[in-house]
Amino acid sequence: MALVKNLREAQRAKGPTTILAIATVNLENIVYQKDYPHFYIYVTKSKQKIGLKEKLKRICENSAIRKSHFYLTQEILKANSKICTYNAPSLDASQDIMVPGVP
Repeated sequence: MALVKNLREAQRAKGPTTILAIATVNLENIVYQKDYPHFYIYVTKSKQKIGLKEKLKRICENSAIRKSHFYLTQEILKANSKICTYNAPSLDASQDIMVPGVP
């Protein structure tokens, strides 16, 4: 039992905890909140859903968010149309995009 205790003590840090760095990732593709409803309707090809655009516009106006950074660009979304289609099986397409992009 003493061996386990010595091993655990050796693995623990001694002293106060220190934050070594704080980082943020700012992707190149920026969408401002005021433009997001138009972007969303355009990308999902939902021009016939006028009520949805108005609701998104109200949500974006009332949020404290000024801009959003997206990994997905219009080119990626056009190449993978299942991502933008409601109820389409898009998990495989999402995973194919995620695997090279995450590291």
